[in-house]
Amino acid sequence: MGKVQSLHPIDPAPAPFHSQQRATLAALIDAGNIAKRAEGEALAALGRAEQKVKETQTQLKEAQWNVALAKQAHATSAAQSATTGSPLVADRSLKEARAREVEVQDTLDAASVAVVALQAVMVKAQQVAARADEKIADAARAVMAAEVPRLLAEAQASQAQTIARRIAVQAL
Repeated sequence: MGKVQSLHPIDPAPAPFHSQQRATLAALIDAGNIAKRAEGEALAALGRAEQKVKETQTQLKEAQWNVALAKQAHATSAAQSATTGSPLVADRSLKEARAREVEVQDTLDAASVAVVALQAVMVKAQQVAARADEKIADAARAVMAAEVPRLLAEAQASQAQTIARRIAVQAL
């Protein structure tokens, strides 16, 4: 026997089969990746906002406690002033504690509104990502539908060549 010939020349880097369906699929995959990143960023932002709400709630409890302590100190000072007949000493601690409480409450309100807004952004990002996944699946089905007849024809042609060559070899 002589030299064995290859049925088809082997190309080390065959060019991909180009089609409009594949180009559409590639573009949709890119858009899907962008949508997934946006969804992840929205989730991270929502997590940070929720953490801010928790931290601010803790700060508000502390501020409310400080107001209660300042009120108690003021009441003690007023009682002492009334008992001794001395004038009530002006103390700014209650005003400062109340101002801090209002400031923290405002921050909590803002953070809570941000959470609600980011939840809406998150829902929208999830919807966009889900639609992107659906479009990718549809495009992948279109690519497969376009490729199957071509691949089947190639397989049948290859099978016919193989049968012809077997017959030729058997005839030798």
